[in-house]
Amino acid sequence: MSLSSEHDLAMPFLSLSHLLNQQEGLAPYLPKIEQIRELNSRFQRCLPQELKNLAYITRLEDEGAVLRVETSLNAVAARLRQLGPSLVAKLGLAPSPTLKVTLRPTVTRFPSSPTQDLTVRTLQEFEELAEVLTPSPLQNAIHSLLRQRGRPQKEG
Repeated sequence: MSLSSEHDLAMPFLSLSHLLNQQEGLAPYLPKIEQIRELNSRFQRCLPQELKNLAYITRLEDEGAVLRVETSLNAVAARLRQLGPSLVAKLGLAPSPTLKVTLRPTVTRFPSSPTQDLTVRTLQEFEELAEVLTPSPLQNAIHSLLRQRGRPQKEG
């Protein structure tokens, strides 16, 4: 295989149904996944604008008698509970399932910003500064910074 072109490096797009059909153990779940995907699409169209894409149908329980909806926001969960019967009616499911709303907290991970390490010259300047400072929290902080960077402290 040649790595000479971008085409060689590109991964082909595979649909979820294609992947599930390739795995014998997962293929039986495809109709249920497609059903929930279609329900979610309808559900999003039924939601008021301010709630769209803030809650999702995650499963049908008790043979379709319970429609489980999850959100990570308390206010959205409370509003969905208020709207439950009217949303279920708008979905047009027969028999009409009960809407159960579950709060699922999400962990927001902020991307870590790449930090540039200190240059040798900068570390030397910190060492020089630490030598002329009187004992103080600033001097302690500089010593700590230098230790973290593997710079031995000069014994006074």
